[in-house]
Amino acid sequence: MRGIYAALLSILVLTSTILPLVDAADTVTTGDDSLSGTVVLDGNYTVSAGDTLTLAAGTTIDAKDYWILVEGSLVATDTIISSSTQGSGQGGASAGVWNGII
Repeated sequence: MRGIYAALLSILVLTSTILPLVDAADTVTTGDDSLSGTVVLDGNYTVSAGDTLTLAAGTTIDAKDYWILVEGSLVATDTIISSSTQGSGQGGASAGVWNGII
């Protein structure tokens, strides 16, 4: 019986190291979405193929150190996307922190 438990535990550990890690706060769209006002990302944001993310005029997004992946469409007018995460680099305190729109 101990051998079975040991084998199951080994399989569980191996499986958990093989599966991709996804942050629980990551967002993946399942339809069209829109953002407005002040938005602070708590994880990576993926616009799925066939979906459209619309950023309303005047929207400000604090992307921290997360990325926005657009596999569908992105519509943005008069939108500011920046990072409040402190980093270091030539371009300023937060240069190179935000991974960008992919």
